[in-house]
Amino acid sequence: MQKTIAVYIRVSTTGQNEAGQREAITGWLAAHGHDPAAATWYLDKHTATTTARPALDRLQAAIFAGGHETVVTWRLDRLSRKQRDGVNLLAGWCDAGWWPLPVNLTLCGPWPPYSGRVLFGCKAEMELNRW
Repeated sequence: MQKTIAVYIRVSTTGQNEAGQREAITGWLAAHGHDPAAATWYLDKHTATTTARPALDRLQAAIFAGGHETVVTWRLDRLSRKQRDGVNLLAGWCDAGWWPLPVNLTLCGPWPPYSGRVLFGCKAEMELNRW
């Protein structure tokens, strides 16, 4: 399997529009020398209160199969709104040798796995509680 950049986008309902996330990520990819058309895009229109989401399941299967070298998402809360679920998700990705790269945080360097766990917990709860 050829390694590619994965992009994960999530909106909470089918009535919401993902265009803002798509535009921000497309701009980020282009600004960093990546062809947005060459990325594999995953879109969920489901709540983040569960990690059982079709596109997220496909993304994780590809990550665990070694198919993506980079994962880009708009914000960490696109992955999960619950700290425990988010930490478990990222820990699984870290265990597989991958780290998600949220556009608005620009985690571009090598981050130790515990950094993501702490960061995810703080960031997700701040956004959930509108701090």
